[in-house]
Amino acid sequence: MQMKFNTLQPLDFTNHRYIIAFNTSGSGAEPYLKYANQQANYRDLSFEIIVGGTGGAAQAKIAEIYRQQSPGGVQVGTQYFYPPVDPSLLTFSTNGNTQFVITLNRALFYGLAGVTPAPSVAPSVAPSASPAASPSASASPNAPPTTAPQATWFINFWTTDPLGNPQDAPGIGGAGDTTFSFSANTSVANDQQFTVPTAGVTQASDPSAQITGGEVSNNP
Repeated sequence: MQMKFNTLQPLDFTNHRYIIAFNTSGSGAEPYLKYANQQANYRDLSFEIIVGGTGGAAQAKIAEIYRQQSPGGVQVGTQYFYPPVDPSLLTFSTNGNTQFVITLNRALFYGLAGVTPAPSVAPSVAPSASPAASPSASASPNAPPTTAPQATWFINFWTTDPLGNPQDAPGIGGAGDTTFSFSANTSVANDQQFTVPTAGVTQASDPSAQITGGEVSNNP
């Protein structure tokens, strides 16, 4: 799967975090930035690809949103888990000043889902883009979606500041929008694009954080 993320002004990886959010659970719900916090229990959020850095350097890393359960099956907490990833399974590049491109081996998500994070990993809405540990996580080719609805991933595009404060998302409501919907059927080849309207849309305070559009191409 390849994803393209477009901004109004040149990308600023030092002062912003550019996030592609995924709901791979099969629930059929769009993940919204408004709900990506502890108070909302990271609603409808399975994974994030987070792009950021310092100075001119930037990199992409994966966060899994891991929901812990008690022995009785009651959810008792949510954690962000940052697994080390083989760089051949997740690549990042820029295409001009206002677009970056992520290419993802989808099986990587299958391989990570359900991995228990270390106890020291705390909930966070402010993931930084610091260097990851030595690559070790690998794709799991024998762990595809287990139900038909899980083949459809709901995807959203967000920007935050380095502390995790919301800045922008597609849709008329900007960072607080809950109207945008975008999904990809991972079982078939498809290429989908979206463009954010320029009129009547809540604008980000910094044009480098303002999302203008994106694209998702899937090749099964």
